[in-house]
Amino acid sequence: MALRRSTTVEQIAQAVLAADPLDEPVVSFGVFPGRHPWLSTLAGTGFDADAWFVSLTERSVVFHEVEFFRYRPGKLAYSMPRADARKRLSGVRRRLLLTSFDIVLPLETEPTRLNVRWAWRSELNRFLRELSA
Repeated sequence: MALRRSTTVEQIAQAVLAADPLDEPVVSFGVFPGRHPWLSTLAGTGFDADAWFVSLTERSVVFHEVEFFRYRPGKLAYSMPRADARKRLSGVRRRLLLTSFDIVLPLETEPTRLNVRWAWRSELNRFLRELSA
């Protein structure tokens, strides 16, 4: 289990490079979906809900599943070209403890709300800056 963010980011980078050795990650962070994250946590479903590590690379945006008990990147869940991800992302909402944004995931028609915990906020800010550049 990665207890330090630096270790987690290193493990995410290894997973991204394993999928495509020529595409190095620029920034990575953790997200979890849901419109009401506090209610799902209180109801006990927050722990077993989907969660992903998002990585922005030079060419794409990739989503790896989170292995919950080890908090490591699992298998590749989604991948999309960087320009396509820019068009799919909308509605960034910054709040005190959680920041959220909507993104239309591949093979989906409706946007999914992704929540980012405060600890990953600086990585999210860099992701948004780099993606819009």
